[in-house]
Amino acid sequence: MKHGRIAALLCAALMIFCGCKAKSDGPVAQSENFTFSREMTLYQLYCDKLAMSASMAAESISAQSLAEYTADNIKKMLVYCEAAKADGFSPDEGMLYRAKETVSYISAAAENAGMSTADYVRATFGEEVTIDAIRLCVEMYVMCEGYEESVILSHEVSDAEGEEYAENHPDDFLKYDLVRYSTSDEKLRDALKEATTPAEFANAVLAAVPALSQTDSDKSGIPDALERSGVTVSDDGEAGKYFAGDGRAVGDTFVETKSGGYTVTMAVTLPHRIETPTWDFRMVKLTDARSEAPGETAQSLYEQWLEKEGGEDGIAALAARYSDDPTAYSGGLMLGTTYSDMPCEEVAAWVRDPARAVGDATAISASDGCGYLLYFKGSGTPVWLHDAKDAVARAAFDAKIAEFESGLGDSVTVDYDAILALAG
Repeated sequence: MKHGRIAALLCAALMIFCGCKAKSDGPVAQSENFTFSREMTLYQLYCDKLAMSASMAAESISAQSLAEYTADNIKKMLVYCEAAKADGFSPDEGMLYRAKETVSYISAAAENAGMSTADYVRATFGEEVTIDAIRLCVEMYVMCEGYEESVILSHEVSDAEGEEYAENHPDDFLKYDLVRYSTSDEKLRDALKEATTPAEFANAVLAAVPALSQTDSDKSGIPDALERSGVTVSDDGEAGKYFAGDGRAVGDTFVETKSGGYTVTMAVTLPHRIETPTWDFRMVKLTDARSEAPGETAQSLYEQWLEKEGGEDGIAALAARYSDDPTAYSGGLMLGTTYSDMPCEEVAAWVRDPARAVGDATAISASDGCGYLLYFKGSGTPVWLHDAKDAVARAAFDAKIAEFESGLGDSVTVDYDAILALAG
């Protein structure tokens, strides 16, 4: 994705950090060009607590663990922003729109609650948090994400490099389907261990836990709570290692003893590389929320694009401005897209057409009531290879950031004690 067409408005906004002093205690963190104020830190703590709560029990989140998590995030953001500034990175229109949209959403929520924006922010995020602090934090998030994405997308990785990476990190690209249940009952543990099919496994659970209902979405009789698909071996601990070993078969079970009980897993498929083909394209999605005639609007935008000979950058700009889809923030970019990821059948049919060539574009009025403007970038890469090439690019970015950070020396400072005091 190309950047730099929009003036460095976000960089200018972020430079306000330098003058954004706390009420009395000064900045909590700072680098050569950017500052993280007390108000911004309080908002960051609020967001980080939500993030931590989603992955662990709320009672296990101590002030110390939250402060450490937030301090690491703030330092990472400062380093990323310094790297972006050093590279002359400028946000594109979609990124700027995303930052504005977040603030607009908060203002709309305040209006719906019958409150002023300032009162709503204080009631929701904390007494000292301001809408300006939130705006600056969001702009910083967008700056960091946009910079990372731009560097990764600009890093060209060959198929051979991707294949080599996958060979050297096999467990990262092996996925399998499973059924799993945790119990403290040894009798149920043994019954699950002896099961030879997913149905037997599910029936054993259902017999022991009558309140557990079977799924309505399929007719296999396996409760939704038991089934998982596409689990990556490297993310699945001892169970993943076991099923990736030699001599395993579908229907094998693995028992892991954990604190307070046992977790039993049955392989529904064996670990394998996902060979499903992927497609790359850009998409502008128009809905009736933005246009009374989405299909006609898509056609009009397509004709404007043709007249201006806008190329891929032109489609990206249109997506940032008009698309009613989260990909608008990245210029409508759809990378590594499988058939199941396509927004509708009409888009899938056009993108997957064997005659499709790089640079093709079209406007579509789809049966889902939406209009689509599409630009084709390429196809044919299987999921596992796409993921491997992406991993190579991300590893290169991480190395670039690590080298840049080492050159910053002590210029990035984060006051952990101040963050801990705010987290307490």
